[in-house]
Amino acid sequence: PTDARRGEIAGYASLGNLPRLLPCEIEEVRVSNNSLGSYGMYLHAFAISRGAGFSYYVFSEVDYLPVMPHFDATLVAMHAGAFPQSVGALVGIVQGQPVEPDSTYDAHPEGSHIMSTATIERIFAHVYEERRWKGSTAAYILNRTWSVYGREKPSRRLLRRNTYYNVLQQGFGLLLKEAGIEQRDWTGQFRSPYWHAATGSLVDWTGASASRQQLPMRRLLFAPTQMLFLDTVTRCCGQNFQACWDQHPRCTVRRWHSDGDCCSGESIPWTLVALKPQTPPPPEVSTCPAISSGVLMYPPRSVKVATDWLRSTTAPAKPRAASSCGDLVSPVDTSPIRSPQVLHTAILPHVRGKRVVEIGTRRGDSVACYAQVAASATAVEVDPGACLYLKRRSASLRANGSDTFEVVCEDYRANKALLDADVYTWWQEPPLLDNLEVLWTLRFTARPALALLAFDRSTIQ
Repeated sequence: PTDARRGEIAGYASLGNLPRLLPCEIEEVRVSNNSLGSYGMYLHAFAISRGAGFSYYVFSEVDYLPVMPHFDATLVAMHAGAFPQSVGALVGIVQGQPVEPDSTYDAHPEGSHIMSTATIERIFAHVYEERRWKGSTAAYILNRTWSVYGREKPSRRLLRRNTYYNVLQQGFGLLLKEAGIEQRDWTGQFRSPYWHAATGSLVDWTGASASRQQLPMRRLLFAPTQMLFLDTVTRCCGQNFQACWDQHPRCTVRRWHSDGDCCSGESIPWTLVALKPQTPPPPEVSTCPAISSGVLMYPPRSVKVATDWLRSTTAPAKPRAASSCGDLVSPVDTSPIRSPQVLHTAILPHVRGKRVVEIGTRRGDSVACYAQVAASATAVEVDPGACLYLKRRSASLRANGSDTFEVVCEDYRANKALLDADVYTWWQEPPLLDNLEVLWTLRFTARPALALLAFDRSTIQ
């Protein structure tokens, strides 16, 4: 966000080893700007894969990232719920008339979106069969836009001022309207924050539903890349883009990944929210076991770099015959005072030969076990009484000639330098120890690492 040159993150546009790792076939097609901007690339992707058997096409700008696991399944489920006949455009935000009564433009999409194959087929049929258009789709959109809005043909000077792409965005909405394709957005189910480059800030005017519910700030499908580096979001309570710049109430969310909505219910124009056709909530997509693991890559890095590093840094395992924590350590506490030992045993293969940090370890039954197979182990504990006991337990193990662990007696957020490791693990206990809060704190680790999240399903929001 602070890069005045707006340079691309190294490796950002590279798929690296990803095609080989995914369970499905993936093809990367690089397309130059074909005069229709991102929408041109989107329609081009459809044109070159027409008849290949795809059911849906997802649109996302290159500077936005999907940030929710199974986002694709969620999009498909929402589209099917919103459009039972399969024809419709489900978008991040619908702007313009009639959902924004004060707007001078017709409804048009903003942000990411998903459309079915049947929807895009209808667009092509409208342009080339019903209208019998002979030119490009871009030319058709420009022609219709300037005609509808009563403007003259755009001059070259106008096109050089980036207005061209704004026109195409509004024109794409006109094309959907002409073709009889309904637009709905998911702002009542997921937020769609926006990076405002002119002010160098994140803004959000979404996240309110007709049932008068305000979504958590972190409930996102897609987010601007800048959001991975910034905590603060300007919340525009007026529920439209203009509300961010006029006299409507605004407030600041200091930590979007953990704080709630700062807008009061009274500051939100619920009558405007009700103008939007409602998109039904998606079914919960849950395929994660009680313990889930993944490669934590913040800032975004090449998947190849991450996976190669994970393979190359596994040190030779310590010779241990025992394979369970019940055999390796004598427990002090019992469950549910601490996490179950069967869980500690399940984690053992992931920490063998690596540097492991456990955040929130109580009296050390888990970290003492990890220390027996890990290259090194560190316990981070904020409770003074538990921390004192951990130091005594660590010293006792060392005196007896056993592998032991280091102890850090402070909040895990206080000193990131103390948290340099290969593997991080913790037991979620909201609000003091929240999965997303820990992941957010660890996003600037020196290199990719493995995050092992343990939790009781009843605590998941």
